[in-house]
Amino acid sequence: MKRDFSKAWCEKDLWEALPHEDQLKCVAEETYVIATERFLVRKNWDYPLKLAYLEALKKVCTTLTSGFFRDKAIDYYPEVVALFDTNKFQHIKENLK
Repeated sequence: MKRDFSKAWCEKDLWEALPHEDQLKCVAEETYVIATERFLVRKNWDYPLKLAYLEALKKVCTTLTSGFFRDKAIDYYPEVVALFDTNKFQHIKENLK
């Protein structure tokens, strides 16, 4: 979704070319990353996984993203919540060790 990898921003035309389901997966992926960085690693993984995901998604929907990406997160919040999977966090944790 990027042409310029020096920036965190994704390109709107590339974003819009993705199927809806893939857009939701992108929002969920960003949520997993934020949950891992801001809640789980800092607490030595002693933090409820679902709560970390929900807190991270709240940040995606408010302060950490903007524009079409944030709009997708807000407009499809229940669907992004439904993408939560404990096993994904376990996989991330194993890969970080």
